Amino acid sequence: MKRVLIVITLISFVIFCTACGNEQNSNDQSSQDEVSIGFVTSDTGEISLSMSQIMDFPVVEKEIVTIDDDGNENICNIKGALLADILESMGKNQHNLSGIRLVAGDGYMMEVPAEILEIRDVILAYEIDGEPLEEKTQPLRAFIPEERSMFWVRNLLRVEILELKEELVLTKLLILETALHNFEKQDYTYYESLDQAISCDNLFEAVAEDSINDTVFIKATDGLEKNERTDVFRSGYLKVTGAETPAFVAPDLPKGMHVKEILWLSRVNTGFLSVTKGLEYFPMMQNEEHEG
Repeated sequence: MKRVLIVITLISFVIFCTACGNEQNSNDQSSQDEVSIGFVTSDTGEISLSMSQIMDFPVVEKEIVTIDDDGNENICNIKGALLADILESMGKNQHNLSGIRLVAGDGYMMEVPAEILEIRDVILAYEIDGEPLEEKTQPLRAFIPEERSMFWVRNLLRVEILELKEELVLTKLLILETALHNFEKQDYTYYESLDQAISCDNLFEAVAEDSINDTVFIKATDGLEKNERTDVFRSGYLKVTGAETPAFVAPDLPKGMHVKEILWLSRVNTGFLSVTKGLEYFPMMQNEEHEG
């Protein structure tokens, strides 16, 4: 009799645990479905789509190659919706934009320029290798196959859609190393090194505000080109001594938003060129007895 009671108790316990697990999975799925992703446009404001709405768009599955920080390659299969399809439902064409900003829940922000949007698919993935995304990656992860992994934003909560804008021409180009003499330097701890930096809030203080072109363009010697939102840029620092300088850094920004070894940066019609990095980056030219 005792043995029968023990068996019944064990079966009841297993059923109870299974029910709890199913209820937990159901709750997790329900919670995931309730998350909304904001799509911000200049004419309609913010449009929120739930995960279930995004999953109603045509499904795209693709095998992609990821590369980690050590250069190791890994093949994975992703499943999600094309950003182009979502934009089309809002009356937007991915190929007619000046860019998009992908914004994560932790504040990480990456702008994807028009040059990439014209030739690449942007996949908003909700599954990797047949499994739902990890909690820290939910609700979506953006993938742009054949582009740098810095564009593969996880924990994606917001997509800012940038309409085409007038191309600006630089009318003032300043030598960064010379201009730095006009700014107050302060100590900045960069990993284990104590370096010097200036506040980015002061770098473009003489440049007129422009609500349309509200970004700072940054180009690094490794070929990275990035548009950083002006308010984000102003919250950071330009590290000017030590390793990997000049570098845009900020203690409150994710490390993936930092830019090392800057060649030049510009806002509206004013630019700063690093001659030190320029001499390393541009090929030397000979003109009679002159070289430069």
